[in-house]
Amino acid sequence: MSSGWSGLVKVVREWMRWRCHICGFDVIEGQRFGYLPGKGFIHIECLYDKLKELFPDGIPEDVLAAVEAEEIASYGIIRIKQVEYMVGDEYRDEVVRIRKKFEGASADAGKLIHKLLERYNVSIK
Repeated sequence: MSSGWSGLVKVVREWMRWRCHICGFDVIEGQRFGYLPGKGFIHIECLYDKLKELFPDGIPEDVLAAVEAEEIASYGIIRIKQVEYMVGDEYRDEVVRIRKKFEGASADAGKLIHKLLERYNVSIK
């Protein structure tokens, strides 16, 4: 990648900002976050707090399991991005493929959370 491209990538990354649907603060790369269909990006911690409000008698086990899957995938993304900078160029593409699998797992977990909340007739506003 030429230095011109790296400068462009840096600028584009600075423009990529997401807001947590729950708290309204920035979602920053390196934080554990997920995506809920129809809602947007959410901090994992905000999701736990919101679920405690929505289920005052206890969050159902299946919902907790889905959120834990999201948290595990999110943590995997964070760690594998660190590995991307540690491996040599000849192996970077392989590590990126691994990261994309974690990102897919995160998306699937977000969809599962959404389905479970619908089943319990609960909505995150």
